[in-house]
Formats: sequence, structure tokens, C-alpha cells
Amino acid sequence: MAATFPSPRQSAERVASTEGTHRLALIGFFVLTFALSWTIWVPVMTASFGWPGFSLPPAGLLGALMPGVAAIAVTASVGGWAAVRALLRQLTVWRVDVRWYAAAVLLIPAIIGATFVVSSALRGSWLPTPEITFGAVAFMLVLQIPNTLAEELGWRGFALPRMAALTGWLPASLGLGVIWAAWHLPYWISAPNVHLYGAAAIGLFFAMPVAASVFLAWMYRATGSVLLTWLTHLCINVTIAFLPLSSETIGSLWPQGLYTALIVGVGVVAALRLRQAGRSDGVRR
Repeated sequence: MAATFPSPRQSAERVASTEGTHRLALIGFFVLTFALSWTIWVPVMTASFGWPGFSLPPAGLLGALMPGVAAIAVTASVGGWAAVRALLRQLTVWRVDVRWYAAAVLLIPAIIGATFVVSSALRGSWLPTPEITFGAVAFMLVLQIPNTLAEELGWRGFALPRMAALTGWLPASLGLGVIWAAWHLPYWISAPNVHLYGAAAIGLFFAMPVAASVFLAWMYRATGSVLLTWLTHLCINVTIAFLPLSSETIGSLWPQGLYTALIVGVGVVAALRLRQAGRSDGVRR
């Protein structure tokens, strides 16, 4: 029996249907993520200005779980539990080039460390830090593992490949970076250093995740591993917790500015690599 192939019109209709499904899934994911996280973060932000709201110490961690919650909910509604299992399998992709593990664990923490040392030297004294002990590091890891894992499952595991299938990898990484940064805004605005430094602090906070998003997209496209992007995210958060480059006690924004400029440089390198990528390999099954 002769093989039959879809006509150009049928192929176009299938592509349009797939793209429509991706768009609806992305809209549902972003709306649910913002609604769930901001329900927690906005009252904390308003309370930080003395307006009606509430102070909830674990608000940052709770709000950061919501991208993962939204990703699982939308995936289940669109594709059922088989699709949820496929989403979660991205967390088990560990057989990748060891150089990616080195990049995940060392690259941005090294930038943070170098910025901390240089800033301290130019300041004439060490920047203020919390006490660094084995117990403190272990506690911070326990705190950061759930929220960074949930974030990466949502942003890189769910949203990025669908956006890449629609627009290509570089536009998707930049667009997701802007959305990722905007999602943080109520949490950032409630921070004391933003109250002290104003819009400049927000601008630096905004630039960093946009650049990091491009780097993480390059990593994800090369490996298909949410495990690896999670490890990167975890190492960044834990390092910055013990070597803070922005706080009301530092007295200046320039350490954060230097760090952000270096991260933007990493993002530019990743962007050059992603420019050559198409969009046919966007959604991983």
C-alpha cells in the first residue's frame, strides 16, 4: 500500500493547532503563576510601606513554589498525568557533559565571589556577611532546594520549551527573562535595600534574571536537563545568601552593579550561541 503524506494545508493546520495549544498553555501558566505568587507577595510589599498588608517571614519561599505548582496544574489539564510525568522526567536528566556541571556549580558563584572580594578591597573592609558555618550552609540548602526546584520546573521545564517552539530560543529566553523578572517585583520592592536605593536597585534586580535566563536557556537547550538548571539556580541563591552584594548595610549599589554587569556579559555569550538555534526542538517529549 502506498504511503500517504499530509498535504501542505494539513501540515499547516497541524502546526497552527500545536502553536495554539502552546499559547493557551503559556497564558494559563503565567496567569496562574502570577496570581498565586502575588497573592502572597503583594500584601508583604504593601506592609513594608506601612500600608494594609501582613508580614510573613517565609513569604519569599512560599511564593517561589508557585511556578512549579502552576506548571503541574496546567500540564495536567492539557495533557493529563502522562504529560506531567514527561515534565517531571526533565528533573532526572543527569547524563550530560561534566563541563555543564562545572558551569552550573562554579561559574556564577565564582563571579559572585570575585565581585565580593574586589568590592571589599576597594571599600577597604569586608562587605557585611552572615556567619558562614557548615550548619548555616546546610540550613540554607534545605530552605532553597524546594523553591528553586519549583521555579525551574515552571520557568525552564514548562515555559521555555513552549516559548522556543513559538519564537525560537533567543527570543524565548529574553522574553521569559523579562517575565521572570517582572514576577519578582512585589518581593523585590518589599526589600529594605530597595526602599533605600529606589528605582536603581530595582533596575539592577531586573537586569540580572534577564541575563541569567539567557544563560539557563543555553544550558537547557544543550542538555534538556531541568536538573542542571535547578543546580545552577540553587548555587546562585546559596552563594548570594552568604556573600550578599546588595543590602542596606553596604551603603552603595556599585557591588551589585558590578556583579550584574558580569552576569550580563555571561548572558551575551549565551545569546550568541542561541542565535544559531532554531525552534524545531522547542518542546521536549
